[in-house]
Amino acid sequence: MLMVAVIRSPIGWIASHRMHHHHSDGPKDPHAPKHVGFLRVLTTTWTIPIIPAKYARDLFSNSKLVFCHRHWLKIVVVIWVISYLISPYFFIAFALVPFVFAKIGFGLLNTVGHASGPLNVPWLNLFIAGEGYHKNHHDNFKRVRLHKFDTGGWLAEKFFKR
Repeated sequence: MLMVAVIRSPIGWIASHRMHHHHSDGPKDPHAPKHVGFLRVLTTTWTIPIIPAKYARDLFSNSKLVFCHRHWLKIVVVIWVISYLISPYFFIAFALVPFVFAKIGFGLLNTVGHASGPLNVPWLNLFIAGEGYHKNHHDNFKRVRLHKFDTGGWLAEKFFKR
């Protein structure tokens, strides 16, 4: 999902997510609306000039993750081109709609889901498949399924068994 959203590389996203959890809703949180700006977070246009190495160091031991990190934008462009060549309608359904929903979802999650600390906001699940239970995620970030109605967590449990 993070590559579909074209926000940053997988390692960059994981590291920024770790930063977010370490500094949640504080001045060093990379996407805290109170400190970065509500509109920048809502539109997912926030940036992180420097991500400290401690948030990503261990990720570079995974060769597949490093490959995607180095080539993520090329991978996205190739997927978009191939999907368009299959059919413009397929491109819209497979690439464009998920891109738009990801941008909207990340923005809503980081603004509404953090309006006053991490919150559970069930209606957000209409846009972000289970991440509306965001307080549950912050309470136990290693948990895959956040609630019985967490469709994204349910799918992850079924397809990515540890």
